[in-house]
Formats: sequence, structure tokens, C-alpha cells
Amino acid sequence: MHVLYRINPATQLLMKVDDGKYRTKIIELDNIIHIDQDPLEIIDENCTSSGASLEGRSATVRRILNSNTNLPIPVHVHEGVYLFPTISTSNDNCIWISYFHIFSHEPLGNKSLITFQNGQQIIVDLSYNRLDKQKKRTSEVIAYFYRLGHFPNYCFRKEKQLQ
Repeated sequence: MHVLYRINPATQLLMKVDDGKYRTKIIELDNIIHIDQDPLEIIDENCTSSGASLEGRSATVRRILNSNTNLPIPVHVHEGVYLFPTISTSNDNCIWISYFHIFSHEPLGNKSLITFQNGQQIIVDLSYNRLDKQKKRTSEVIAYFYRLGHFPNYCFRKEKQLQ
């Protein structure tokens, strides 16, 4: 299996687009990339290249959280790359957010404004409480892998704090 895009510590989010040519828009710290592959295909290829398929990782997370919906995914555990979906992954408006890039989030009506560590912002169609729940669920998954001894150096890297 050839990975067209390697999700990495600079990856902030993946979102589905439908512009006729590309199917995914990827926002990195200082780059925007368009890929002709669905977000779930990209995530699955990246999980598989790290030792387990998306389905295998989902099964582990289902067991950790005792839940079947909107599961966060540990994509590259040793690099600190954990993604969580904003809504059902079958919904075309689903955005996959990288947990460690979030600086803050705040309510914006029935949506949320996410500010990333580098100051970039995005409005997501998810209430503040549901976004907060997704972050907490992802932190449970991170804690699980931490207890297994899989905590990456990336998580301890000093980020440039917003002024």
C-alpha cells in the first residue's frame, strides 16, 4: 500500500472537499495540501503504515471508551498524532482535528471556534460541549497509550504560545 500523504506532527486537520479534482484538504502548520483520496482512506493508510489498520485502531478505541461513535484515532502514537472527528465519519462535513494542535476552543452560537497553537482558526459545526467531549475522549485514549509506555517526545515539545 502506497501512502499518498503521511499524516505527521505538523498535520492540524483533514477535511473532505468536493471540487471535482480533490477529495481532501489538509491543513498543516504552514501548508495547505489537496489530495485525491478520501480522509478515511488517508487515515487508514497511515494507521496501516504504523502497524494496525483503521478498523484495528477503532476496535481498540471502542474498547477503551466503551463507545461505537465518533471515535478518536491514534494514527501515529509514537509521534503524538491523535485525530478526532467533529461529527460522524460518514458525514461529508466531518473534519478530523489533530488533538495536540488545539490551543483553545470557544462557543460560537451552536458552533465552535478552534484556535490552533500557531494562531490559525477554524469554525466547526459542533457545539462547544460536544467538541469538549471529543477532546476529553481523545485524552482518555492518549492516557491509555501513555500507560502502555507509548508517550512521544513530540508532546513535550515547547510550542510557541499565542501572545
